[in-house]
Amino acid sequence: MTVFANIGQTGKAIERHATRQGLKLEPNQCDPELWVYDIGETVIVQWTL
Repeated sequence: MTVFANIGQTGKAIERHATRQGLKLEPNQCDPELWVYDIGETVIVQWTL
């Protein structure tokens, strides 16, 4: 099951937050220059009847 709820509002909220954060001054393991947001995960479920 895939659910996309309020994707437009979520994107705008992330953009506002990243703008408030300002420039990223120190690199990290996710990205050396840009702020990275983990907004979910993909789970694959398989079963056999």
